[in-house]
Amino acid sequence: MKPLPPLICRMLRAKSGYGTTEGGEHPWRGIDSSTMNCWCLRTMDPSGPDEGLAHPSVCREGRICFAAPREEAA
Repeated sequence: MKPLPPLICRMLRAKSGYGTTEGGEHPWRGIDSSTMNCWCLRTMDPSGPDEGLAHPSVCREGRICFAAPREEAA
């Protein structure tokens, strides 16, 4: 069985030279970190409410400001 990818905060957004990377079934697959810019929707800055970096590597479960992804409507 393939392990599930880590949950990433729903308030995180990113854009790279190849377009946006949020949304869809596998929202953070194929990230090109050399051209990616991230920001938090709560602060509209590259840092979150806890003043930590807004990035998929750290905007995960366990962070104080983490907001779980919402269930998709069936």
